[in-house]
Amino acid sequence: MRPQAASLKPQAWGVVLICTLLLVFACRQADTTRPDIVAAYPTNGATGVPTNTQIRIAFSEAMDTASVEAAFSITPVTAGEFDWFSDSLFYWKPDTLLAVQTAYTFVVDTTAVDVAGNRLEPAGPFQFNTGDTSAPPAMVYMLGRSVMAGWFSHWGADPFINGRFTLEYHVVQSPPEIVASVQAIIDSLLLCDQPIIFFKLCFVDFVGGDSLSAQENLDRNVNYVDSVYAAASNRGLKMIAGNALPQVASATDEWLVWNHRAYNQKLLTLASQHPGTLQVFDMYSVLADSAGNLDPAYATNSGDSHPNEAGYAALDAAFFPFLEQHY
Repeated sequence: MRPQAASLKPQAWGVVLICTLLLVFACRQADTTRPDIVAAYPTNGATGVPTNTQIRIAFSEAMDTASVEAAFSITPVTAGEFDWFSDSLFYWKPDTLLAVQTAYTFVVDTTAVDVAGNRLEPAGPFQFNTGDTSAPPAMVYMLGRSVMAGWFSHWGADPFINGRFTLEYHVVQSPPEIVASVQAIIDSLLLCDQPIIFFKLCFVDFVGGDSLSAQENLDRNVNYVDSVYAAASNRGLKMIAGNALPQVASATDEWLVWNHRAYNQKLLTLASQHPGTLQVFDMYSVLADSAGNLDPAYATNSGDSHPNEAGYAALDAAFFPFLEQHY
């Protein structure tokens, strides 16, 4: 007689069902999204690029670094080395100065993969032309408070050296003492060639609530920037103004978003009045979502508007090309 197949008890069937559902859920949760190149410097078509430039490429997610290095190429063939700032951002540094007035092309081909093994989406190639000379070293005095301190912690050094730029952190006081503390810092600086100050307000320096409160706060903050610019220009310093830092959704209201956007526009107007000596670094566009909140992917947590490591890496991907472009 053929033996009968063993039957499962109801409890066992329940275990099987749960395990099956967990397996299906895990499969659905697997990362199948192909990574993108979200920023590259020099930008495609750039001309007059300094011969001491470094190539920078930022990806949409963490990459398998060995596969990226194997997939990278530059023409004319040039020796260099990789410096990974994070798993999603690398710098390629040529061993010698690039040739003057020469067309270069670089690319990361689609054999590069992310940490889940997904192949890179096609991008590039990126072409640029060098200029006649290398760009000079530049000193950037970074003035701020907690978010600035977090940026330097992210970099892991103070001063922090990136290529030809040396960045040095200086703590400013909270309003209303902020301008006086900036003036004291500027007076204390031992200036070198190409001195630049980077000044930004902290996210707690902006308020919303209602139209009157937001407008009064906007006027105050614009006056701060005017005063800091005057102090910098009196000492012969060029200035970068960082614009508004968005806050997490739980700390945001419609008048705060209005205040941020109005402040950002005021900075652009001020920069247009001082060409060559005042630039605006658009931190807001890097960190804000479409509603004007801090993108949750860049927030320390849902109740803390300080950027996390991903937020600082996103700022890096925009900031260092910005420095190269303007200084």
